Amino acid sequence: MNKLKQIDAYLSDALTAEQKREVEIRMAKDPGFAREVEMHREVNMAIQDDDVVEFGIFLSERYHGNAFERTPSVKLHGLHRFMRYAMAVVIVFLFGVSGIQLYKKIYQPSAFEKFYTPYHADLVTRSGQKINMGVQAAYMLYDEGDYATSSELFKDYLLTHPDDMTAHFYFGLNAIELGLSEMAIEELLRVEEDDSTPFSLHARWYLALCYVARKDYQKAIPYLKSLSDNDSVYSVQARKLKRSIAI
Repeated sequence: MNKLKQIDAYLSDALTAEQKREVEIRMAKDPGFAREVEMHREVNMAIQDDDVVEFGIFLSERYHGNAFERTPSVKLHGLHRFMRYAMAVVIVFLFGVSGIQLYKKIYQPSAFEKFYTPYHADLVTRSGQKINMGVQAAYMLYDEGDYATSSELFKDYLLTHPDDMTAHFYFGLNAIELGLSEMAIEELLRVEEDDSTPFSLHARWYLALCYVARKDYQKAIPYLKSLSDNDSVYSVQARKLKRSIAI
């Protein structure tokens, strides 16, 4: 058994009692080998969860001047184990486990960041339906992430179509992405109060998130309770978010 496999087996508790004792005797006699074992132990600790990956992203953002945007919908769990291991080695080598612990204290994602994911446009233009090219472009631009241009198109469209709740909903979603919470809440409230639109349910979820982002939990809780008490697509997330902001 080569050295790396021996260390891995030792830390995984996969050795016999005799083999384990041999490793411990070698550690006692060879400080260099003992340091290698400790290094592997720290790396294994670091890759037990996603903290090391988040820390790596955090460092990359700082080094590259926020070259890419952190989005709540990014999933880290599928990252290849080799990449996780390599990142863990680098971070532990540079900062030690204490570096990851420090990061966890410095950067704790807010409840909004943990639970927010952008709503994806699912509109289809039906055959024979009169098409308003401006609003169709607004939907496409929203889905492509050009929230500022999309918002302007929705604003113009709503001047002549004030009763289009779907457009109000997407106008509100654009406002969330642009950090305009007051506007987002105003638009989403309009949609949520109209039971005739299928977007009323979605509006409740995003309203709750808007209030959570503003730390106005008293206003968020009723929406989360309503969503938690039914079998909607948001019920599980609503229960989790309600627990996380319990007041």
